[in-house]
Amino acid sequence: MKRTINHTRKKRIPKGQIDIKVIKKRERLDSFRADIDLDGLGLPGEAQVYVEAYRRFQWNRYDFGRVNSLGAREPLDMGDLSHSETVSFRVLVKSESGVILALAEEVKPSEKQAKTPLLPVDFDNLGHLIWDLEFQRSDGGPMLVLNKNLPKTFMLEQARFDEQFILTVYPEVLRQVLARIIYGEENAKRIDDLPDGWQRDWVRMATNILPEKEPPEVLDPSDSEFRRGEARKWLNDVKKEFAQKRTDEWRNLLDFVERNVV
Repeated sequence: MKRTINHTRKKRIPKGQIDIKVIKKRERLDSFRADIDLDGLGLPGEAQVYVEAYRRFQWNRYDFGRVNSLGAREPLDMGDLSHSETVSFRVLVKSESGVILALAEEVKPSEKQAKTPLLPVDFDNLGHLIWDLEFQRSDGGPMLVLNKNLPKTFMLEQARFDEQFILTVYPEVLRQVLARIIYGEENAKRIDDLPDGWQRDWVRMATNILPEKEPPEVLDPSDSEFRRGEARKWLNDVKKEFAQKRTDEWRNLLDFVERNVV
């Protein structure tokens, strides 16, 4: 759904005046509530207020009434967004002619589930692919994308619990994410230059997987101190150690193969 936003002379709504709580059921996003305080912004009372929940290219808009009649709302259904692990919100105030008078973007829920998972899951049309790895979050972090043409509940169960999926997909996801960091694609020259966020979280996880080996110090392939061979070996060692630590899954998978493959 394509839309055009007119940002002419709009006011910024302080995020501290917005409280959004997401409600989960069975580990999935189910609904949300939003309390919005627009006092002190000088907005016309008849202006319309909307809340949009979105992730990537999909969004839902919810009508929150007018500036002069706002209040806490009953939980609103997340619809198709319930299959996403991370959702952001924006609040818009529009005049009767459709001009945006005030705006708050990238509003995060106030509950614990607002914290972005290390590897959020999303769905998209991947053709004949079952999964793909993308870096299109607002913070540039990785996202595991599953084929939306397959049953969503089934695919989420596979991604979380299936031994074959875990052993074939996640080691490669781990290697790809770390390679993006180690080969300098995040614009950090050295490991200590990595910003606080998903980059450091993934490196921290890698060092927990393989504590006896430090990650490469230099991340810039154009730097004379960059050791490509050592970087490649560290990536492969982390990937192998991750699989090695999944001993139970390996045994279950081998038992399944022995029982079912002739």
